Amino acid sequence: MLFPQRAFITFDLVDAAGILFFAHVFTLAHHVFESSVVTQMGFSWQEWFNNGQWLTPMKHCEAVYQKPLLGGETYDVAVTSTRIGETSFTLQYRFCRNEETYCTVTLTHVFCNHDTGKKMPVPSHIRQKLESL
Repeated sequence: MLFPQRAFITFDLVDAAGILFFAHVFTLAHHVFESSVVTQMGFSWQEWFNNGQWLTPMKHCEAVYQKPLLGGETYDVAVTSTRIGETSFTLQYRFCRNEETYCTVTLTHVFCNHDTGKKMPVPSHIRQKLESL
């Protein structure tokens, strides 16, 4: 598991009832992913997201809400690697507060060749980092 990060639910992310608009949880999870790539996995932002060799587009995403995420609240987000395949990997993001789970987000990324857009194997140095999660 990566070191837990925090997500603050700002006013612009909530609906009229003060509850996080459902789709924004994917943005929050991706922000945590970007931060994790840099702070926990040790890559620079450009090395991962703008390297010219490969891309990691989303292949699958899902969110399961146990409780509503509320505006003005801060949630701990624990990131865990749940699957590393030949060409893809899956990370799970658990949004918690006071040791209660509010939402679990699952994001699967697939590695693609930057120039052709075709699937490619997970690079070995990245596989090692993901396996340590």
